[in-house]
Amino acid sequence: MIDITFYYKGKNDSGVLNFIGYELLGHAGFAEYGKDIVCAAVSTLSLNTANAINELTDNKVIITYKDDGYLKLIAKDGFDSKGDLLMQTFHLGISNTYEDYKNELNENEFINIKFEEV
Repeated sequence: MIDITFYYKGKNDSGVLNFIGYELLGHAGFAEYGKDIVCAAVSTLSLNTANAINELTDNKVIITYKDDGYLKLIAKDGFDSKGDLLMQTFHLGISNTYEDYKNELNENEFINIKFEEV
């Protein structure tokens, strides 16, 4: 299972979480290595978000990546509007992937999403 934690500091005036980063660990286990489309989707979303924030914004982020399925991105000072849009887009993509792979009991056995206020 992939465990994803979204870190945030409060909410904005519209009630939307002010994300400051995310952390991923694990593998989906949807299929064998090289054929696991759930793991591929989450990996693509998370790596693309980290690269986009790092390359296309002025946000100062700390990115930790390991080949064992671990990725952490933190912006201790928060995000500007570009970084926030990328984080909201990442959250939307992960949420949609989570919904797409629920079983007949309406549970997802491949992705676990948590939110942690810091």
